[in-house]
Amino acid sequence: MKKILLVICVVFLTFRVYGAVENDWLNDFINKLDPESEPVLNLKQLPKDAAREQKISVLAKYFRTKEYIHPHWVIFKPDVKDPDKVDPRAWETLENNVYYSAYEKGVFEGDIPWFDPDKTVKSVGRFPHFDYLVPAYYHTGDERLAQLIVKNMSDFIKHVPISKATGINVQDYFAGNPWNWVLQHWRMMRFIDTLDFLKNSPSMPDSLFLQTILDVHDEMEWLIPRMFLGLHNGTLGNIRGMIYVGLNFPELKQGKKWLNDGTGFFQFFLNTYFYPGEICVELTVGYSTSTVQHCLNIYGALPEGRQKDDLKEILGKIVETHIGLMKPDKSLPRYGDHGAFDVRDSILKKAADILNRPDLLELAKNKPENIPEMFLSFPQHSAPRYISGYYAMRNGWGVSDQYLAMDAGPYGTNHHHADKLSICVSADGANFIVDPGTPIYHSTKDTVRYDSRFGFLHNNFVIDGIDQNAGWDRHYEFDYMENRWVTNKEYDFLEGLYEFRSSLLPVTARRTVFYKRGEYWLLLDDLKGNGQHNIESNFQFNFDNHVDLNDNVSATADNGAVLNVCSVDDGLEPTVVKADTVFPGTSYNIYYPNNLDWTFAGRGWVGTFGNNTPVDPSASHPAPSVVYKGTVKFPWHTVRVLYPSQKKKPHKADVKWIENTDDHLTVSIKHLHQQKNVTDILDWSFINQVERYQRWPDESGFWLRFVDNDLNEIILLNTQKINGEFNNKNISIGFSDPVEGFIKKDKRDWKLYIDSIIKKPVSIQNVSLCGKGDFILFNEKGEKCDNQVLSGKTYTIRLK
Repeated sequence: MKKILLVICVVFLTFRVYGAVENDWLNDFINKLDPESEPVLNLKQLPKDAAREQKISVLAKYFRTKEYIHPHWVIFKPDVKDPDKVDPRAWETLENNVYYSAYEKGVFEGDIPWFDPDKTVKSVGRFPHFDYLVPAYYHTGDERLAQLIVKNMSDFIKHVPISKATGINVQDYFAGNPWNWVLQHWRMMRFIDTLDFLKNSPSMPDSLFLQTILDVHDEMEWLIPRMFLGLHNGTLGNIRGMIYVGLNFPELKQGKKWLNDGTGFFQFFLNTYFYPGEICVELTVGYSTSTVQHCLNIYGALPEGRQKDDLKEILGKIVETHIGLMKPDKSLPRYGDHGAFDVRDSILKKAADILNRPDLLELAKNKPENIPEMFLSFPQHSAPRYISGYYAMRNGWGVSDQYLAMDAGPYGTNHHHADKLSICVSADGANFIVDPGTPIYHSTKDTVRYDSRFGFLHNNFVIDGIDQNAGWDRHYEFDYMENRWVTNKEYDFLEGLYEFRSSLLPVTARRTVFYKRGEYWLLLDDLKGNGQHNIESNFQFNFDNHVDLNDNVSATADNGAVLNVCSVDDGLEPTVVKADTVFPGTSYNIYYPNNLDWTFAGRGWVGTFGNNTPVDPSASHPAPSVVYKGTVKFPWHTVRVLYPSQKKKPHKADVKWIENTDDHLTVSIKHLHQQKNVTDILDWSFINQVERYQRWPDESGFWLRFVDNDLNEIILLNTQKINGEFNNKNISIGFSDPVEGFIKKDKRDWKLYIDSIIKKPVSIQNVSLCGKGDFILFNEKGEKCDNQVLSGKTYTIRLK
């Protein structure tokens, strides 16, 4: 009987041990591999009774010697080993267990408390500290660093198995949820990159090397049916993780499927997260730019084939939009959270290489040459079917060229600011008027970070204490804009609109920008409504600008460049506000995600400029803000000339009213141009405020230039006729319909160009300039033609 019991016990124990071995991580790992893959075929070469350690050794040898994808998507491998380039945080983490991330600085003795929200581990689940620990090991070869990395990975794999993820939603807050959807894919990719760095490290056991791959597999398998495919940049992270695992581990049963499905999701993302060929639907330029960078990395790593071919045109158009908004210093305007400071490497050079677009390399130069004339301002053509609503006016692509951007679009889906009608201005190698920008969301640095989402902080209006509310705009996120956009070689023109009526204030703000290319911008602001109102019109200048109010508003940058803001007498007085810590209140719908440590303040602060920022991204920085204030009667309008220096030589203008009524204005702009006395005249007619939700008609006007009192140029701004005396000269021009274009003196004749925004033929009814009446019209071939003109064509008008 005892012998029988002994046999039963031995069999039972053997079964327990055998079962534990057969069903432990190693067999689980083997079962996840493609039966026809090389590592499985290598295993089949072993004897049937091969020891467990032999199997581990054979598998580890394969995975430790295989090539991993390059370039790495998260932890980049430097070209040269240099111990002097080690991030000091690596040594502090090694010596004192101090873990740095964007959200916290944690000191953890022993195991990391992954599921304890009170310990605020937050983004440690991303393993951001590997970004400095792993390169430090690469540069130094110090095995103590490898041991710390291995300890962290082992700690996670041991204490955070996917079996603990039951009942967890991927969008549950990431303090105490290591599988949050914006953490998980980063961890998986960092783990894969880290394996490549530690392939030859004696501190990385074979068993942990394989278990790490198994953990990545299991997390990916768990994530895929729970992926959040929303209009958010984090969606790409999930897709990117799926593709990255599939690219690096085709040996897995699911590897090739994940790569194929992930590529399909990637195309879906490009077609939905970005407006067609434009900026992302979050309408946050910094996030959009970094997302494009990730998209280029993904595209470059995909295997050749039909799927990749289909993506090239889509991605190319998206890249062109981001380049179209690029500032002279190769950054992008900071509309929305964060920013993108220098995109030469991340977008221009990367896209030139990955998309085979050598033409983009020219734009990366400080003084680009041979840029097509049509590729000056953005969008490239007049009247585009354009949703995102960001526009850029420029006279070239060099670092000293002039640039103005305006946000005339909807607010987007996430990360947006109350910045409708806000402008940014750069010229002569300097940034002048800037978006206030945001600091990073959270930092271990003990610095003050102010919330800059609110309308009163942007370059627009506050009326009776009410600023913009990003949740109450008249435009739906996926509608084409009502903006009027005209661009050609002589000028740019843009109209934008914000409805304060949505904020329960019976006022509409309309901002018009006219750019005389290469010279100055005319900013025409029109507030429609009735009664007396208090106005604040804000212009946030860059932190290196010194602002003087002695004459007009004059801002001087550190490099000696100057921007003069010359205004008519409009009832408002300018003041300078800098580093105001008193929060005046806002009508913006304040919602605070719990991962922010921003606080409230007044005007006069700028935040980070994005990647490679020239200032500390963790802080808000004092910067002068010019605020025009006053109490005026509505309807009210004003004209300001933004006149930048050229080669550090300042330019300014004397701007005076000639006529100013509720529905019409005429102003003169006197200045020196090319050493000659110039008088420019803007004549503009306004429309009355329309009923809410009705389409706004385009307003109309014209611009005249007199050089030494002689008429030299006429710009037609949705104008059907000009008839009157201007600068003591009689001018009369009539068309059958409103036209957009210019008439320019050419020796004894006049050149007429009709902009492409005009879609149908227009007839010239009369031309009388400075006493000369009858005319003959010639086409581009020099042939006489009738008085009907087409858009996109240049004609010659000869006065008799």
